[in-house]
Amino acid sequence: LWTLGNQPLGMWPPAEPSVLLALRHGDHGVELVGVDAQTGTETVIETPALASVDAVASTEDHLWAILSFQDRPCELVRFDPHDLASGFTAMVKAGEAPDPETVSRPENLWIKGRHGHIQAWFYPPHCPGCAAPEGDRPPAIVLSHGGPTGASDPRWQTKVQYWTGRGFA
Repeated sequence: LWTLGNQPLGMWPPAEPSVLLALRHGDHGVELVGVDAQTGTETVIETPALASVDAVASTEDHLWAILSFQDRPCELVRFDPHDLASGFTAMVKAGEAPDPETVSRPENLWIKGRHGHIQAWFYPPHCPGCAAPEGDRPPAIVLSHGGPTGASDPRWQTKVQYWTGRGFA
């Protein structure tokens, strides 16, 4: 990792791990995966609209993670290490989920670049009841990042939703 403080892996129990909770990066974001440390068997944990996993930790009784979503603010969640397939329990939410009708959902784009393909997340304007004149394109705001550790992902961003809700891409 390029920066200190990243916690992409949790182990349970902390002293003698038998379960690992990790994130796996792919073309469409990340997956949360539980791995049996003895057998290597993987369990993909269902996390709707998951955009990123910001941190993973463990205590004597549970595995914990901060999950970021595409359609709502992040949450601190708890997992039962004996039954990862059952999903998670939200413990603390960073804010209320907005009305789904007002959310601009990111689209995964791959653009041909000079040195290969470049991934981008496109947030279309989403302003219910608003329409641009026929043939017009919306104004666009471009945000770049300095990955790999600072890579962009399709997580909820209030500033992005503010602009897309006002007709900007």
